[in-house]
Amino acid sequence: MPIKFYCQQCRQLLGIAGRKAGSEVQCPRCGYSQRVPTEEAAQAAWALQAVAPPGNSPENATEVVVFDNEPEATAAPSPTEKGQRTTAPSEPALQTNAFPPLVEHAGRAFPGDMILLPRKSIYRQAALLAALTAACFIAGYFIGRGDAIVAKQRAQAEKDRVMVDGKILYHPVPGEIAGDQDAVIIALPVKKHPKKPLSTYGLRPQDPAPSPRHKTRQQIAELGGAYARADAQGAFALILPRPGPYYLLVISRKVVRPSGSVIDELDLVEMNTYFQHVEQWIRRYAYRWSRIDVQQGFAPIGINFGESHS
Repeated sequence: MPIKFYCQQCRQLLGIAGRKAGSEVQCPRCGYSQRVPTEEAAQAAWALQAVAPPGNSPENATEVVVFDNEPEATAAPSPTEKGQRTTAPSEPALQTNAFPPLVEHAGRAFPGDMILLPRKSIYRQAALLAALTAACFIAGYFIGRGDAIVAKQRAQAEKDRVMVDGKILYHPVPGEIAGDQDAVIIALPVKKHPKKPLSTYGLRPQDPAPSPRHKTRQQIAELGGAYARADAQGAFALILPRPGPYYLLVISRKVVRPSGSVIDELDLVEMNTYFQHVEQWIRRYAYRWSRIDVQQGFAPIGINFGESHS
């Protein structure tokens, strides 16, 4: 029986005698050397119609190249046929388009462009993909939940913030009122103290206003307090993280205490729990140390240091 197969190089449909199965031949069209498949492998190729593109059926093929057109075997002529010339019937053309080259695996023929994997490997890969998908889902859930918690905490913090504002005034001359420009205003939480007293370097009224990145200003903020300077009109504003009891320290820039006056002893004890060298820091400037209960809608604070005693 003739074997019909496709050249692995140019995909030309070829036909050859069945006795050539397993032998090495060259394609008469492109010259590519290849092994003739067995009849079973060739039939398997025709059976694998699912791997062929639409229209690749034997009925739709248009060309076949037949080579080695010798018959596989001829019967001995009968006495009555002696003297008559016998001819090998022409091999029928197998009408189909190209299939991929065939390979054999476990006794079965498969197209050469297929990749064969053990079933266990496919199961393992599917399980790994499922585990990875589940891990990504769980991670996304917790990340999203964490973001939601952070956003909620920020919203709550914004809601809890309170402002303490007011004016610091003095009398430059009798009967005249002006803003105590550059007066120092500090709010400190009553129930929270630093591990060790904070440096007062750069915080004095006579010093240039420290930037928000000043070390002690940052430490005051981390403690839950705030630092501010009065403007030319004496106005100031402090933003505190939450309501509650605070100590309020105000140090005048324009007013000096009477000669010989000292800092109140109780004020000094309480201030020393927050700052170093309080007496040198305040020096002879007028000051106010008081306790306030800050709530939402806290009323503005007004302090008038009066006339300077310098």
